[in-house]
Amino acid sequence: MDICIATDNNYVPIMSVLILSILDNTNKPQNLTLHIFEYGMSYNNKNLLQEMSNKYNASIKFYSVDDYIDNIKKKINNAWANNNSYVTYARLYMSDLLDENIKQFIYLDCDTLVLGDLEKLYSYNMQDKVIAGVKDVLPNTYKTWMGFKNGEYYNAGALLINAKEW
Repeated sequence: MDICIATDNNYVPIMSVLILSILDNTNKPQNLTLHIFEYGMSYNNKNLLQEMSNKYNASIKFYSVDDYIDNIKKKINNAWANNNSYVTYARLYMSDLLDENIKQFIYLDCDTLVLGDLEKLYSYNMQDKVIAGVKDVLPNTYKTWMGFKNGEYYNAGALLINAKEW
C-alpha cells in the first residue's frame, strides 16, 4: 500500500500524528510504504520519521520537492498561496516522482487523522478513473464567502489517485 503525504519542515509535528495514526491502524504495516514529499525538511525530522516507521516495519521514502515548489512560488502570487504552505502543490507532481511500478496511491493532507485500516480504500479498483474522493460538505454560504463559484467541490485532503492517469 502506497500513501503519499506532502509537508514542509513546519508541519512535521502534525504529520507525525498522521503517520502514527496510519501505522497504528494498519493491519499489515510491513506492506506499507509512506512517500513523503518534503520541502526543506531537516535531517533530524527525517530521522525521527524513519525511526517511527522502523518500529512498525513499514517503509518510508523521502522526495525533495524544493525545485518544484520554488518554481511554483515564482509563478503564483495570490492571497491564499501567501497565507498557506506552497507544498500543497506537490501533489501535482507525485506521480512523476514515484516509481513507475506504482499504479495508484492514497494522498492524505498532513493534518489528517486515520481511524481505520486504509487497505479497503487502497484496494478499490479505479479502472480508468483518475481520482476517487468525497464531495466537500462546506455550506454554500461559506463557499461564496471564500469566492468559490457555484458547483460541486471535492475534498482534496484525502484522495485515491491513479498514478498512471494523473
